[in-house]
Amino acid sequence: MSDITENSKINGLSVNIFDFTNYRHYLKAYYRQVKAVRPYFSYRYFSRMAGLGGKNYLQMVMVGKRNLSSSTACKFARALRLTKKEAAYFEAMVLYTQADTSEEKDRYFAELLRLKPSIQIEGITPDQFEYLTNPLYVVIREMAAIKEFNGDPVWIRGHIRAMARPPEIKKALDLLEKLKLLVRDGAGNLTHSGKTVETPDVESLEILNYHRQVLNETKEALVNIPYEERDITSMTIPIPQALIPEVKELLRKCREEIAALVNQSSNHFYEVFQINTQFFPVTKINQIKKKGEIG
Repeated sequence: MSDITENSKINGLSVNIFDFTNYRHYLKAYYRQVKAVRPYFSYRYFSRMAGLGGKNYLQMVMVGKRNLSSSTACKFARALRLTKKEAAYFEAMVLYTQADTSEEKDRYFAELLRLKPSIQIEGITPDQFEYLTNPLYVVIREMAAIKEFNGDPVWIRGHIRAMARPPEIKKALDLLEKLKLLVRDGAGNLTHSGKTVETPDVESLEILNYHRQVLNETKEALVNIPYEERDITSMTIPIPQALIPEVKELLRKCREEIAALVNQSSNHFYEVFQINTQFFPVTKINQIKKKGEIG
């Protein structure tokens, strides 16, 4: 079955602006990179380059004590020596990070997606990447394991909860067949192939967008799915930093055990279910402490 995971990281000192969605995180990575190469680089030096009054303006922005206006974002872009496209992306990041409403967040996130160059990932073809970043493709592929499945786009449209038009569904079916994730049986009907595609271990706006779409579907499920067919719970608990990798490993093993249980128990599936696990900090006590160490 499908398992889409996310793993974000900065590779050493190679900081690419298009790897970020939070401009403060980008500025921190940029500062550390330049400081490591040019020891004379400082907050005061950056302020001079940007034509800013306060000598610690960059630091204040990085730790969230100051926001950027449209004009100061342009000054930052010039001081960062960004290309025209990078500057546009930086300004969109500022708007996205500082947005107050979910509607604004969605609008500026779409702009980030538009501005981000297409990526090439070693071992992952563009078709595989498109599958891994589109929840509709994943759902249709898993539908094919159900006995009642019909490969007609109109039938599929009537049997999925997501909003999708038949042409979109036809495109998904063509790509899934091209990837051999769906295959035709002796009667010419599309079926689940059992083949898997591994999730790329990279930071990607497209994969981040996949998770955003899934989370939006989870919110809809709270309202529209009967209690008997859903289990949406949460746990809030303090965790020692040393145990974070172990907790993540437990979550990974849990996903694998669920997949093994389903695959070994039956081949007569009922419906396609979405199983989500979210694990993230909701406090920033020690993160604030770390911010004070930047310099």
